[in-house]
Amino acid sequence: MFRFQHQEYFILLLLIGVVVFLYIFYRGWRKKKIAVLGKEDLVRDLMPSYQPILTKIKFSLLLTALFFGVLGMANLQKRGKIEKMTQKGIDIMIALDISNSMYAQDLKPSRLEKAKLFASKLIDKMNGNRIGLILFAGRSYISVPLTSDVAALKMNLNLANPKMAPTQGTVMGDALQMSYESFNSKDSKHKAIVMISDGEAHEDKAIREAEKIGKKGIMLCTVGVGSAEGSNILMPNDEIKTDREGNEVISKMNAAELKKVAESGQGIFVNLSSIGADVNQIANRLNQISKTNLGQSRLANYTSYFQYFLVIMLLLVLLEFFLPSRKSNQRLRTAFSLFVFLVLPQFVGAQTIDKNIYKGNQFYKKQEYKKAATAYEKTVADKNAKTKNPARFNLGNALLRAKDPEQALKQYEYVGVKAKDDKMSSYAFHNAGNVMAEQKKWQEAVNYYKASLKKNPGAKQTQYNLAYAQKKLKQQQQQKNQDKDKKKDKDKKEKNKNKKDKKEKEKKEKKDDKKEEDSSKKKESDQSKPDGKNQGNQPKPKPSNMSKQQATKILDALNRAEKKIKGKKAKQQSGAYRLEKDW
Repeated sequence: MFRFQHQEYFILLLLIGVVVFLYIFYRGWRKKKIAVLGKEDLVRDLMPSYQPILTKIKFSLLLTALFFGVLGMANLQKRGKIEKMTQKGIDIMIALDISNSMYAQDLKPSRLEKAKLFASKLIDKMNGNRIGLILFAGRSYISVPLTSDVAALKMNLNLANPKMAPTQGTVMGDALQMSYESFNSKDSKHKAIVMISDGEAHEDKAIREAEKIGKKGIMLCTVGVGSAEGSNILMPNDEIKTDREGNEVISKMNAAELKKVAESGQGIFVNLSSIGADVNQIANRLNQISKTNLGQSRLANYTSYFQYFLVIMLLLVLLEFFLPSRKSNQRLRTAFSLFVFLVLPQFVGAQTIDKNIYKGNQFYKKQEYKKAATAYEKTVADKNAKTKNPARFNLGNALLRAKDPEQALKQYEYVGVKAKDDKMSSYAFHNAGNVMAEQKKWQEAVNYYKASLKKNPGAKQTQYNLAYAQKKLKQQQQQKNQDKDKKKDKDKKEKNKNKKDKKEKEKKEKKDDKKEEDSSKKKESDQSKPDGKNQGNQPKPKPSNMSKQQATKILDALNRAEKKIKGKKAKQQSGAYRLEKDW
């Protein structure tokens, strides 16, 4: 499949029309000047060596050279083979503490910001490996699964803060367990966990999990953030954190706990002070782990033919230059021109790979993804081009590694839809599915993987990814259904409560009406009493109108309310475990 890489240069062909117009204008102007000298036939006799036909030939040669020059600039290309590159590395899970104690400012600007900067530098240092991110406080959860997409990883890292944790506290053991479960259970080698925390753990599970991880052959390194002297915790609202009794909280780094965890996990403990040196220390330790194949990247090349057009242009220009416009030395110049025309083509080289594609591939191998993307963009046709463009696939890979997953997805979608090569289309849809999976958009990921398998049904990796995405999608839908059921239960309780409040209100209104009625009767009775001396014969006050049945109902209601209060207290005492500390 042939195509022109830079179709925008075809607009330069309009110059041919401009040059022709100027040439005609010049011929007319020259003819007028000759007419001033005398008759045309007489003037020709005065210039016997002048040959108008040679002038026209020279002009035609220049026009043709201009045409081939524009074609050379547009660069005719033929799609080449897809090059596969094997990527080797290790799997690293970074567990970052986002508890409230990380707001402490014994490290400036805060423990959390210092920890995030360390993690960012470590990601840069270990680029080329698969890295994941787990955030933990009172609970832990996966922020980014294992990925080679540094952009997505750093984006989630920068957003990490204690407000993202619904439960506060520090459960290091839970974070270590989730880190271990995030790896491929079939192979425990070539893996590492880096925990970044102040070590102020509020449970004793961490050591047991670290020992379990160490026995599996997974390296566990810990990075301590904070100081032994400690500091108060300045919350985002500029208030000092206090405990339940109202005392000011002083958070201290527990270096001993972090060191025990690292030793149990066959790793090292680093007390964060100098970020550059500490990153190098952890990275050197991680680089001791043997590397494994993490997968293959696919790059497409183009073969360019621009050099042929440029050589033709050069020959035409040389021929025009040596072709005389007069008869003198005509034979010599013609012979030289023929020599140039016949000999020079022998020095034309064979096909060469597009320079920008080649540069892009070299940058990609060196993991300089931004430079690679810039090089690939030069090989892609303009936005309105309808030609199939496998170079977009390379561009998508580079953009994905250069922190721009949205633009990478656009390139994959274009290749997946437009490419006539089923394998290339399958690769593009597969990578698009990976982008969606990293963003936890499981439905979109499933759709892309299915589209990939339609183009290449035998792709085992795509089959595995599809099964995984479908599993995650099912879990996501179940979670949504649970949330929906919880909302229904809440609405039902609210509705029942409203009904109960309404009944109590009606009951109260009836009671008030009865009191008003009794008061009215009493008033009428008082008005009907005789004045004067017969007051001593007034009847005695009547007993309450409340029946025995009504009194029994009131007592039962009081007993039920008392039982309900006791039940709530018992439930609170026997409820699920809750961390005593929320920092």
